[in-house]
Amino acid sequence: TVVSTTGESSTKPGIFATIAAACVPTLAHPDCFTAADLAEVAETAPPETLGVVGWAIDAVRSAPDPTRRLEGLILPGDYDIEPGTDAAQALTTLLQASAAKWNTTGIAAAAERVGLDPYQLATVASLIEAEGIGPDMRKISRVIYNRLEIDKKLQFDSTVNYGLDRAQISTTSDERLDPANLYSTYAHAGLPPPPIGAPGPAALDAAADPVPGTWLFFVAIDLDGNSCFSTTDAEHAACVDEARAAGVFG
Repeated sequence: TVVSTTGESSTKPGIFATIAAACVPTLAHPDCFTAADLAEVAETAPPETLGVVGWAIDAVRSAPDPTRRLEGLILPGDYDIEPGTDAAQALTTLLQASAAKWNTTGIAAAAERVGLDPYQLATVASLIEAEGIGPDMRKISRVIYNRLEIDKKLQFDSTVNYGLDRAQISTTSDERLDPANLYSTYAHAGLPPPPIGAPGPAALDAAADPVPGTWLFFVAIDLDGNSCFSTTDAEHAACVDEARAAGVFG
């Protein structure tokens, strides 16, 4: 059975349900595994036995939230699940195949060029994937690096919503600043502890090769997802006004 994954969060029930749906009962294994079975394996099995890509093993082992420790490591694609496979074998199949894909991306060399480790670069790419569309991705990448360089909080709503486990919608001030949300880049400095989803090739390329620029802000200014980039508070305020006029948010 073929499992097709996208760039969605790999810790949410959706992808585990997709994998579970690929389970085919056999005489030897008449009972299929469930999404809950997969979640238990994801939380408890040693990452090296699951086939996690080598550069992520330490980060997975030390993740502050075991329920999200495999986030972002299953890359988008199609994966074959053999009949009779149990939950651990199914998850291992996807993670091993993803590790092979990761090892063809050149992420280790790219991370070294931008002064990060591969796991951090994957996290940057996941933010780019969540925040922008193709033409803007390299600019968003630059905003991330510019903010990290000056120790300015990233302040991405996508990270707040990730911690709240919901689709990307407007966030309140209290939600953004809640320190209990480990993933909020309003409440916490630096990158979130895991990637917030699986990045696609364009986001990975953008993370590895940000366009030159001084931007510190961006905001979507139309319903197609195009962004306005700015360097100063005044420029950003003008972009926000443009977004409001276009009905992007209230």
